[in-house]
Formats: sequence, C-alpha cells, structure tokens
Amino acid sequence: MFSYGVPGIVLGIGLIATYHQGPLVLTGTASILILAYIIRRLPFSVRSGVSTLQQLSPETEEASFNLGAGPLRTFAMITVPLLPGAILSGAFLTWSNTVRKPGASLILQSGGNITIAVEIFSQIMNGNFGIASAPGAVLIGLTFIPLLIFKALSGRREALQA
Repeated sequence: MFSYGVPGIVLGIGLIATYHQGPLVLTGTASILILAYIIRRLPFSVRSGVSTLQQLSPETEEASFNLGAGPLRTFAMITVPLLPGAILSGAFLTWSNTVRKPGASLILQSGGNITIAVEIFSQIMNGNFGIASAPGAVLIGLTFIPLLIFKALSGRREALQA
C-alpha cells in the first residue's frame, strides 16, 4: 500500500521527471496516465487476489498432492479456478476508484487526453456548476453500472456453486 502513501500529484511529478527524456518519452500521452493508474491502484487488485488465496485451505492442495497430482496440475485445477472472481473484483474496485480521482491526472493530462474527473474539476473551478453536472452524471454511471454488473455476475456465480 506504499503507493497510497504518495499523493497523486507527487506521483505525477515523479512520472514526468522520469519519462520526460530518454529512451522512453511518455509525457503528454495516454500511456503515462495508464501507468500512473496502474502504479496507484495495483495494490488493491493484488490484495483482492491475496485475500482469496488466503481463504484456500491448505488441506485442499494436500489432498490433490495425495491423490497423485503434481504441483502444476494442483495449481491449474485448484488455485486457478478461484482467481477469476478475485481478479474481477479487484478490477472493478480499481475501476471505480480510478475513474473518479483527479490526483495524478491533473499533472499528467495534456490537451488530447483529459479525463472526466479533470474535466469536472476544471468546470467547477471555472464556476460552471451546471456544465460540471453533466460529466458528473456520466461519472456516476461509469462507477455504478460496472458495480451492478459485478453484483449480478457474483450472484450468478454463487447460485451456480450452491
């Protein structure tokens, strides 16, 4: 969770300093925004997967070994089927947090790649509250609809397991 201890603005300045010159110039591109989002939110996705793996009983893997399966087969048949739900929940958590936070985006955005959170912030700072409400409504949809989809998918998966 170290990336959360660093403010988004500081992360943005660090990325600009790192990728402004040299063999890989990302400043002013959408790639630097994506990189900032990955650095900032990856710990949440990883924690989601780790918590799922911690719930796996060691006896399940031991039973697989006792029945003659090797480590690779045990991983493929026991562990991997548990991961899609964890990856999906981590992705939805990351998406809902990333899409609404303007932190690093304020520093890293350029004319061609303005995020919706930065646009809302810009309109509010200019006093255009009515104009800011339209992308605000879109932002609510962008965070709420994927969560509804995830809820429906996880409910369907629980029903299939029962």
